Amino acid sequence: MPRQTKNGVIILTAVEVAEYVLCPEQWRLKSVLKLSPAGDNNKQTGDDKHEDWRKLAEHILWLKKFLRIVFILLALAIMTRLLHPGW
Repeated sequence: MPRQTKNGVIILTAVEVAEYVLCPEQWRLKSVLKLSPAGDNNKQTGDDKHEDWRKLAEHILWLKKFLRIVFILLALAIMTRLLHPGW
């Protein structure tokens, strides 16, 4: 649970940071709103949301790689055009 020092500085433990990275919504519900973890009824919903997040993360990584390749090819085309204006 985040703690605030006398100076107003908020301290988080490494475990809290790891929990936040794993599931920010669960961390918010547990640490900020002080709600207890949901029962098995909501487990499938949580699993589905995590699967959606994983698919989205995979898609974003693929898109970043694709854009990097496009940028490199575009840079090469521009450099070729500048170095060989007659082509």
